[in-house]
Amino acid sequence: MQLAAKDRGFDISKVRSRQIKIADFNEFDLLVVMDQENRSNLQNLCPEQLEKVYLLTDYSLEDLEYDYVPNPYYTRIFNQTLDIIEASLNGLVESVRNHNNK
Repeated sequence: MQLAAKDRGFDISKVRSRQIKIADFNEFDLLVVMDQENRSNLQNLCPEQLEKVYLLTDYSLEDLEYDYVPNPYYTRIFNQTLDIIEASLNGLVESVRNHNNK
């Protein structure tokens, strides 16, 4: 994945994930997950705050083959995963900008 991202000009070598904490539901206005399993896990963790949890692909401005971000570790579809992430992040950035301009 790092090589595929690097070919597109992104250095993700230092990117690390962490577990969501219950405090995150209070600290953040928006929690973005990659797939429905992640969303379900957050729903189980803090069901009264689910309105803050969205799939990244909910923000895509394009029609996508997947309605979630496939895990490239298991699927090995690195470039297609990056296509989905880029399309969705463009929409997420637009959504946040529109929200902040209100």
